[in-house]
Amino acid sequence: MTLPCADENNVVIAESFEEFFNLGYYVGWFSLEQLVYQEDRAISYFAQRDEEHQDYAADRLDFLRKALRLRPIPPEMKRIRSLNDEYYKLLLIPDLPK
Repeated sequence: MTLPCADENNVVIAESFEEFFNLGYYVGWFSLEQLVYQEDRAISYFAQRDEEHQDYAADRLDFLRKALRLRPIPPEMKRIRSLNDEYYKLLLIPDLPK
């Protein structure tokens, strides 16, 4: 995930598409950036349904849950730190030769 306004611009939050899609099981993926900006609040937000957030996308999210056989796996900072330890170096693009 790339966050241009964050101190750390790139964060690895999933190792596979399956893992990424499971992160948004309850509330979708739009607010995943909050894992960087408001870590504790975001962890609890992604761990359950947000009853206050009902919009046109609820039916689409339900469709995706069924079609992709998603299962609720909320993000954990321990996992994200582990992924960053393993993969962050792959995000660093060397300067072009002059």
